[in-house]
This record gives sequence, structure tokens and C-alpha cells, in this order.
Amino acid sequence: MGPAAAINTWFGNPGSSELTLMEEFPTDFRYLLGLQEMAPVGMADGFSQVTGRPALVMLHTAPGLGNGMGALYNAYLNKTPLIVIAGNQRRTMQNQKTLLTNEDATMVPRPFVKWTAEPAIASEVSAVLARAIHVAMSPPTGPVFVSVPMDDAAYELSDAQVAEIEVIRDREVTHAGGFRKDLAKKIAGRLSDAKSPAFVVHGDLEHAGA
Repeated sequence: MGPAAAINTWFGNPGSSELTLMEEFPTDFRYLLGLQEMAPVGMADGFSQVTGRPALVMLHTAPGLGNGMGALYNAYLNKTPLIVIAGNQRRTMQNQKTLLTNEDATMVPRPFVKWTAEPAIASEVSAVLARAIHVAMSPPTGPVFVSVPMDDAAYELSDAQVAEIEVIRDREVTHAGGFRKDLAKKIAGRLSDAKSPAFVVHGDLEHAGA
């Protein structure tokens, strides 16, 4: 991650299960509202492709996530690093099957995400989101999903937990790859011997900016 992965532009269509996440919203962040979930997912997809940065999309529990699946499918094929979050019913009310409870929340967006999670406890939200960003940005890049119970936003981290999160927040992860030397030598030899060489490449080549 690092400075390039800063996420201060959010896209979304929030519902009541996400309103707690918007309380005390940072003044240096901006929130771009879409009136139907397909729109903000598509907006975030385009934003991420243009800027080369990950984008965060906030949707409304299971119904909102379902509404955004068409655009999420496009983002998945585009290998766009989207961090999709949706609220869930309060932890204390989920077992009662009350309104807004998203059972098996991590299953809903599959198979159009690389990874899904719901924090086991409220104190793990920050760590799970940090991992989500890392997974989304790891080649091959793509969307990820995190379900956040609505009462988790009120949890107060201890000083020790804040210190641990700052370490994760400030880390820098570098991805690199390449041919083995013997394979590169073999390809170079074949190109040198060819009279009319031609490359047939996948769209990933353009996606990587090669």
C-alpha cells in the first residue's frame, strides 16, 4: 500500500445499517452519492481505473449489495481494486433474524469478488479493512467485500490497538514479478531466431500499463 493507496473518496448509496459508519465523517473525505447501487459501483470502477488507486463503495446490507451486483461483475472482469463494504444488523440482533440481518453476508457477492469477510469482533474492523485493501491491490487486482455490523462503528479502540493499527496503516507493500532467467533466455532466443515474430497478448497487458 502506501500513499498511492489512500482512500479518501467514497462512493455509495447508504441505508440505515450504514448510517453509523457515516457519523463523524472526516472533513477531508468526500462522499459521492448514487441513487441506485449500480451507479456508485460503476462510478468507483471508473474512478479507480482512471486514477490507478483503489476505491471504496458503500452499499446497503443484502438488498443494496444485490442491486449493485451487475456493476460489481464488470469491476471483477476489469480487475478493478474496489473495497465494497455493506452494513449488517447489530450483532446482538442478528440471531433474532431481525430486519436488515444479512445471514451469510460473505456469500452474497460471490463469485464476483476475490475475498470476503465480516470481522469476528468489533475491534478487528480496522485490521480486516487493511487486509481488504491489501488483497484488492495484490495482482491480479480485483474487488473485495467487507460486511460491517452497524454497532461496530461505536467501538472505542484502546491505545494499544490504535498503535497496532497505525503500524498496518503506514506499512508499504511492494509487488513484483518477472520471468525466470532460463525462461527469459529461451524466449529471447526464439525471438532472435524468428523471421516474422508476433505477440498474441491478453488484455492484462494493457491493464498493467505494459
